[in-house]
Amino acid sequence: MEAIFKLYEGLPRQGPGSKETTLRALDAIKNDLPKFPRIIDIGCGTGAQTLDLAENIEGEITAVDIYQPFLDDLLKKAQNRELKSSITILNKNMSDLAFPESSFDLIWSEGAIYLIGMENGLRLWKNFLVPDGFIAFSEISWFREDPPDKLTQFWTLNYPELKTVEQNIMNIQTAGYQVIDHFPLPLNAWWENYYNPLMEKIKYVQNQPEKDKDLQTIIDETIEEIKLFRSYSDWYGYEFFITQWGQK
Repeated sequence: MEAIFKLYEGLPRQGPGSKETTLRALDAIKNDLPKFPRIIDIGCGTGAQTLDLAENIEGEITAVDIYQPFLDDLLKKAQNRELKSSITILNKNMSDLAFPESSFDLIWSEGAIYLIGMENGLRLWKNFLVPDGFIAFSEISWFREDPPDKLTQFWTLNYPELKTVEQNIMNIQTAGYQVIDHFPLPLNAWWENYYNPLMEKIKYVQNQPEKDKDLQTIIDETIEEIKLFRSYSDWYGYEFFITQWGQK
């Protein structure tokens, strides 16, 4: 994991996303939140989406990640911006969170729930929600049911839980949530904010005189992932799901 963190350290995002998609997801539920909601951003990374939330809604945000330099970067950025919400950081594994019941009105997680599996995350985190609370998250999903073999092989190895959007919706509903809205992340959320800066970081690392073996392995896998997405983005991508607990 340390090699992955080092590769992603200093990048604006640690996964696909954009201010526009964050605010689109927020708009789907903003009017149904309390005036000063309690929000937790799980797997926040360096917090691009955390800051966008904090600028557009008044309340309290707890930003959770397991890598302290990401959290330090988030705090530094937060101190330089006029934010409506206050941000508190927490260095903790997302599978080992311990909050009282009904601690949050909204749980947010962009590009991170896959780390413990969508169904597992929805099951674990619902205990922290108020009745009728919301969970908004993005999850990598199949957009088509006929992916090429090389794509299937790659994702079977790297994320065997990958499912279609329709299957994810069914599993969300089975877990006790209503899907308020869902939409795919556009290509610019992948390239402009994620892959292009990541490729620049890879070039920088590869030009260093000393090569870390574990880091090089991660780089090779990442380059393969980028090549596949460039060729096959019609078949898969991130779907943003905005859901409410306990609604039928």
